[in-house]
Amino acid sequence: MVFGRLTSSTLTLRGRVAEQIREAILSGTLREGEKIVERKLASQFGTSLAVVREAIIQLESEGFITKWPNASTHVTKLSPVEIDKIFACREVFEGFAVEEASRLATPQNIESLKALFLEMVD
Repeated sequence: MVFGRLTSSTLTLRGRVAEQIREAILSGTLREGEKIVERKLASQFGTSLAVVREAIIQLESEGFITKWPNASTHVTKLSPVEIDKIFACREVFEGFAVEEASRLATPQNIESLKALFLEMVD
């Protein structure tokens, strides 16, 4: 698993590390249930263990990471009920997004979408 070096100046170092780890979880680079190895992450990001640990605490509070009783840290596993809730929320948000997009779309936007659609089906 390889991550890009951190360059954004708009976040704290802890925030940038947390964002990279979050992206790795959301993209599937770090998989559900996978053990988080702090030293490995610190080496990959070129940061101290303290910064990685602070980022892990942040991600744990957001629900992305779980600390298990034996003190190991893993990517959080979602239960079937949690997955159902996520899909229910997505239905609502995505439906609203489609309604707003269709209401605000210009003729140029619609033509661009048609062109993209035709590229996808070809």
